Amino acid sequence: MTNKNKTKDNTILAMRAQRTLKDLGVNLLIPQDSKQWKSFICNLRVNLLGLSAEEFWEILGLSRSSGVKYESSDRSYSRQPNRKLMLLIAKSFNLSWEPLNQVFD
Repeated sequence: MTNKNKTKDNTILAMRAQRTLKDLGVNLLIPQDSKQWKSFICNLRVNLLGLSAEEFWEILGLSRSSGVKYESSDRSYSRQPNRKLMLLIAKSFNLSWEPLNQVFD
């Protein structure tokens, strides 16, 4: 498969995923707390979208083997999701961020 076809397929998968979330009536917000990102990703992929690891991570432009490290609980294998990844997820699946809790003095 050429890169052009792969990009097209990933775009179609992303659009289907966005449609699935819309059809579910889910107003999913990405948490501001980075400690919640790993479980957020797992819940999004498995429970809400029902995508395989390969499909999900390809939408984001990552290989399955790289992506699953963000889901793994094995400390020796795991990667902590970073803000850049979460911004990519937000863009790819048309998600918004949880509002910041602002404290005013």
